[in-house]
Amino acid sequence: MALRSVALAVVLTAVGLSEANAIPNHGWYASAELGADWSSVAGIVTDLPLGGLLALDTDPALGSHPTIGLDTGWGGFATVGFILGPHINLEAELGYRTAAATGNETLSQKTLMINGLFIWPVLEKVSLSAGAGLGADLINWDDLGSGPSHGGDQTLFAYQGIVGLTYDLTDRMGFVARYRYLATTGADMHGFEAPLNSPRTFLMHGDDAASQTLTIGLQFAL
Repeated sequence: MALRSVALAVVLTAVGLSEANAIPNHGWYASAELGADWSSVAGIVTDLPLGGLLALDTDPALGSHPTIGLDTGWGGFATVGFILGPHINLEAELGYRTAAATGNETLSQKTLMINGLFIWPVLEKVSLSAGAGLGADLINWDDLGSGPSHGGDQTLFAYQGIVGLTYDLTDRMGFVARYRYLATTGADMHGFEAPLNSPRTFLMHGDDAASQTLTIGLQFAL
């Protein structure tokens, strides 16, 4: 019984030190992040090379509703949050992502999200986080070529999942690394130019846009 009491006291002391030495577990904070983005667009094929001449509107290699991965792009985020307690954060997030589909077509996304995060202190200066967010995504697709597609923009409902790691550099500043998966619903991306096989491209009616982003940055207690 004595051994159990000593072990319990050690565990409670370690947890107390972990939370006491971390960034203050109440109040406001802000963070800024930058990193790599991997976006994709899914939709219906509307125009293939020589499709009109051959009376084709599908390609067996693509399928009827393909998902096309874009080139690696980049994303940046600015966040203001409130620490409700040692394990719960609530934050507002502004985000920007951009990636190229072809030499002529680019996709950019501007997001405004409200996130809820659960925080797990795991070491004296290290904590893990996981959560989700809801908000709006202003997507824009730009066609720089001379074809029938001229791009457009649309505001969509968006949702995302988040996992992250924070390392406390001081009692008021921490290093953060985060992974986000963002998805949208109800897209209407007419005339989106996507890669088929170099140098050929095709047009699709995009009805879904998704994004995976890996970032690093700094978080400050306000």
